[in-house]
Amino acid sequence: MHKRWCFLGAKNQGILAMRTASHFLGPPEAVVFPSNLGNEDFKLIRIAANEVGANFLSKTKGFELLRKDSFLDGLVCRFDIIPNKLLTRPNRFLNIHNSLLPRWRGVHPLQWALLEGDDEAGITYHLCKKEVDSGEIVFQSEFPISPDDTINHLFEKAENLTKKCTVLALKNWLSGRIIEKKTSHGHPYAKRLSNEIQDISSSCSPFRLHRISRISQPPWPRAFFRHKGDRVEINRVIFAESQSVSLTDSEVSYGSFIVEFEKKEQAELFREFMSL
Repeated sequence: MHKRWCFLGAKNQGILAMRTASHFLGPPEAVVFPSNLGNEDFKLIRIAANEVGANFLSKTKGFELLRKDSFLDGLVCRFDIIPNKLLTRPNRFLNIHNSLLPRWRGVHPLQWALLEGDDEAGITYHLCKKEVDSGEIVFQSEFPISPDDTINHLFEKAENLTKKCTVLALKNWLSGRIIEKKTSHGHPYAKRLSNEIQDISSSCSPFRLHRISRISQPPWPRAFFRHKGDRVEINRVIFAESQSVSLTDSEVSYGSFIVEFEKKEQAELFREFMSL
């Protein structure tokens, strides 16, 4: 099957979606990369564009191409918001969003799923409309969130589903099939998170610290606290298998969890900070 389309996006998940779609639809006419893309991500999406023989365009040039050619459609994944002026047809753009819409519309859906203790997440393929992440749903699939899953685990699960589900979603897109028209009313919105979320206060509960630690794994900034003029990073927070577990010098028992640090001195500062 061949369709005139372009890809708008980046990151590992976007590249997987683009390659999978290329096998089904034929190669895209252009690959449009988002603004504020890191050097490594820029390099990877450029290589992927060259592999399928697509023009490699900045967001500005890509939007101009789509404005001039109203018959060119778009598959979107890990990109910026599509301008209203390009939404010339209801089914022109298909977006891949990392949540079970309508829950967690917005910028950081997987992070919010962890912060709020959700037991499942997923990916949703939906049509783009003026209201962000609120278009008709074409395809949706879920995955479980395990108690010690970090944000990296969730992105890996989303990427695996993207590779598995993209062709199924594209078939629905082409046939005009809508899974269910849902409303965003009554569902939480995933607002943009700032680095302030990693700045731990002395009143932070063990459960909250565990959740913050799970979204604060490299390449994202680590959770940290400030004490006696020092900024101390927390490596990770994990469930204690038992109350009698043996701790190293750089570990601290906190509620039902173990807080891990690089150094013994950091663990001691944490005990002081939390009055343990």
